[in-house]
Amino acid sequence: MPGKRVIGDYRHSTMSRSTANARPMSDHGPVVYVLGQDEILRRRLCAVLKSLPWPVQGLGSHLQLPARLGAACVVAVQERELDLLVLLERLRGHQDRVRLILLTDSIDVANAVDAMRQGVDDLIEMPVVERELHRRVRRAMLSIDSIKES
Repeated sequence: MPGKRVIGDYRHSTMSRSTANARPMSDHGPVVYVLGQDEILRRRLCAVLKSLPWPVQGLGSHLQLPARLGAACVVAVQERELDLLVLLERLRGHQDRVRLILLTDSIDVANAVDAMRQGVDDLIEMPVVERELHRRVRRAMLSIDSIKES
């Protein structure tokens, strides 16, 4: 894709160590959490999302999510090691203030429908154009804000 910055193909690797591995801050307002075991990809996603008006936290596992999860958008990279059911169970009970965006290598209709039924709010196929990721995370965060205001 000429002229478009793409995430997931490892061509762009400028990233911030402090953004990717900072401590969770859910007590300080809405947070975007980026979950993924691949440190390079996680850092890249954090670097791209840091221009959003919400803090961005990179975590290697859903086990690192804070116990008291406030308003948040969780952007999870679907890796072999990611147990989606365990992640969804961890987020259960927070559906009114947490949005889950799943980044995956491929999406077929049956798997997409199944994921949505289980509680995934949005699916994005990798590689993803930065602008599209920005748009989808922003939309998810604004939907949380509108729920909080009503």
